[in-house]
Amino acid sequence: MENTNRRGRPPKPVEAAPHWRTLAAREEAAPKLVEIMEKINQHFGGIRGFLNAWTENDQTKVSRNNFMRSGACEIVSLWLPLMDKVPEEMLLDNVISLCDKEIKNVLDDQSSILRYVRKDIEKDSEGAITKSLDDMEEVARMSLPTLWKILERVTLIRGSSEEAQIKRRSGVKKVITCSIMCILNARNQKVNAFQTLMGVFLHASHLQKSGIEVLHGLGMTCSYNHLIGAMRKLASDLRKDLKLTSAVYPMKINIDNVNQKVGVRDGSSTRMSMIDNSTGGFATKVVGVPPGTRRIPREWLSATKRVSLDPRDLAPSDAALDFMCHYRKYYMEELLERMVVRGIAIGQKTEKLFEKPRVEVLYMESAKIYPLDLMAIEQASTTGNLESIKRCLSKDLGYTNQDLMKGIYLVGGDHLLVSRVKSIQRLRESDVPGEDFKFVLPLLGPLHTAMNFMKMIMKKHLGPRDGSVPGSLQYMNKKLRRQYIDEDATNLWACMDICKDALDGCLIALMVRASDCASIDDFRSRIVTGECKIEEIVGKLDSMLEYSYVPICQMKDYEERDVILENLLLFTRQALEFRAYYKSMRGGDVGAMQLMLELWGPQFIGNRQMNYGDALMDIRVGMEAEWSEELKKIVRANWVINPWGQTGKTLGMDEFMEELVRSLKDIYNPGGSDTLDNFMREVTCRCVVFFMRIKDDMRRGMGLRRRAGNHVKQDRGPDILALVDFLLSEKVTEFVAGRGAPGTGMVHECRDMMEAGLARMVDGVWWNDYLMRSPGCARVSILQSLGSREKSPEDIDLEEIGIVN
Repeated sequence: MENTNRRGRPPKPVEAAPHWRTLAAREEAAPKLVEIMEKINQHFGGIRGFLNAWTENDQTKVSRNNFMRSGACEIVSLWLPLMDKVPEEMLLDNVISLCDKEIKNVLDDQSSILRYVRKDIEKDSEGAITKSLDDMEEVARMSLPTLWKILERVTLIRGSSEEAQIKRRSGVKKVITCSIMCILNARNQKVNAFQTLMGVFLHASHLQKSGIEVLHGLGMTCSYNHLIGAMRKLASDLRKDLKLTSAVYPMKINIDNVNQKVGVRDGSSTRMSMIDNSTGGFATKVVGVPPGTRRIPREWLSATKRVSLDPRDLAPSDAALDFMCHYRKYYMEELLERMVVRGIAIGQKTEKLFEKPRVEVLYMESAKIYPLDLMAIEQASTTGNLESIKRCLSKDLGYTNQDLMKGIYLVGGDHLLVSRVKSIQRLRESDVPGEDFKFVLPLLGPLHTAMNFMKMIMKKHLGPRDGSVPGSLQYMNKKLRRQYIDEDATNLWACMDICKDALDGCLIALMVRASDCASIDDFRSRIVTGECKIEEIVGKLDSMLEYSYVPICQMKDYEERDVILENLLLFTRQALEFRAYYKSMRGGDVGAMQLMLELWGPQFIGNRQMNYGDALMDIRVGMEAEWSEELKKIVRANWVINPWGQTGKTLGMDEFMEELVRSLKDIYNPGGSDTLDNFMREVTCRCVVFFMRIKDDMRRGMGLRRRAGNHVKQDRGPDILALVDFLLSEKVTEFVAGRGAPGTGMVHECRDMMEAGLARMVDGVWWNDYLMRSPGCARVSILQSLGSREKSPEDIDLEEIGIVN
């Protein structure tokens, strides 16, 4: 009988033979592994050097996270059977050392908030915080079984005595358990990150320190000290990241004036929040530069070539006129389908007759935005603009004088900034390169341009408050009942609302009259049955909205004119231009914006708004003669910005600056302390875009609505149709000979600003004054005059060439 009680080692367990497919995969992978190991030995000196580099480099962070979530568990499971062979002291020392290091990292860790800032922003992402908690649950479910196996292996240790073994085992369990909890909660941006983000959200929502500390005691948020440290770390990292980015990629800045004085009264005192004559701004990458370009070359700009132009060259191009014609037809067809037909089948019509015109639409991607410090500089003055721009370029972006001499740097803002920059350039024409300020190319803000065009519309077409003038906006407001409208367009969005609704009502009423229908119901039925052809109606009305139609009418005698109808056509044309520009800006169609600015420049000049007239002419002459093709593309692409990467949410650079200023004023409250004031200016203001983003994410994740103020979307259809009936019943859209003639009523004739502007541009006076106001052009004009007339300096007639009036 065989003795089963054999001495010596137990028999080695027989492992199952691998599957033939597994063996084939191993043989196929062998040469690849040999090749990879040779490259690792060549570049890193061995697998240890490769692992050290792979672990410590930020470029491999994503792959490390993916490995820890999946591959690490498999590798550890393969190593577990070998852990018994590791010497006890070595195992304990390594595990305890690693755990102690991890705990220290967690205690000093403020990177969870930074990981949130640097995360990729998905388009139309919802519930970012909820997604993080779901990821934590997934990681815990996948990793905990393996981690507890490691814990069991390590804690089964032989000791000199039972008491020492229990004590040792208990200590190791505490260390490893603490490390596991810290890894799951902090190092992987889960619970601790949620608490930090919640603290930031509450801080940005004006919760005071005491409230945050109470919630911290309940475990709902981080401590106030941790929050302040995280914000300091975030501001420091953003500041470093900005300098590193500007060293390899051209950057642009946008600045604006920030002034505020707010009193907050509580039970015991009054706290004042004051921002007196300060300047805020942000920096972001220049869009549209060729790959590998570190700065925009100075050779792409020829600043004085405008003197060789003829002012007739600055009239709106054929492309601009064609674009506006196509947009009018597209808008009228869309309006008919939206307000009149409303989904009813129209005769034999199967597809759109007029497509929306598109010229140059930017690719929609979110912009990386770097807010700048809130500078104690008065931006409204010429000296303040000089100081603030040079500080942003040199201190924040790290550009040297040598960089400024060789490049062009884009600076965006409202017209005040543009005019101040031109003043600085005229004053420093004779300075040495780098100090002459020629390196700055100002970008006019699209929103402020639209605001001033809306102001022009309101001044020309608002009418008296009692609505006694037919065809005026106040006259149409009897049915629309809109509030907060005035001649200065103080509330831009309210003026935009009434202009859009009045435009829709006027267009529908004009189309009803153009089709010889008695009412809108008759018009609708005839369109549905096909008796009225949409293309014929649209074409007939479009001919009345051409730029030559009203000027020709105004050349006739008053007995043959209808001043009220002419005013209505002028309003309709300008309101359509505003809609085309605004929608192009929202959709990122910068090519269409350029064409619309060609149409607006002469109208600003005709309305004697010389500030914006000159600014738009600067863009026109740049596109016509002074900018290279590369610079033209760059200027167009950098008028707008898409902060969140969402379609239809593109903003003008100055419009986002206004959002930033509102957020700055909202969070700024030093309470009279110089220390807090410095913290607010240098730390909080650097994090303001992060505050804006996290507040939106938290609202979306929790299903909260953002406060919309007085502007809430409503169904405007009934009011617009009521306006149509009102205009038809009062025969405002019908031609009545002699109506509005002098002596027949209080009707003010609106002049066609396009005609007036084109007439001023070619009269010689405006063009000469414009060149005198352009940096460097006055000197070039004098030199050209000398060369052409062969006169000595003392023989020059300064009055003749426009220097002296």
